[in-house]
Amino acid sequence: MSLRKIGGFVGGTLTSIVVGYLVTALGGSFFTAFIVSTIAYGPGIYYGVKIAKRYE
Repeated sequence: MSLRKIGGFVGGTLTSIVVGYLVTALGGSFFTAFIVSTIAYGPGIYYGVKIAKRYE
């Protein structure tokens, strides 16, 4: 498994978790947190891969 794939997975997962907790902390419902964190997974993958490219 390449470093880019691992970086994308870790970046997407961490971004999704953080955004989900933020939405819930700001008063959003579970469903709203789920939808927003799913959308945030994409940019998390992008930036995770971008950061991983630096260390290859």
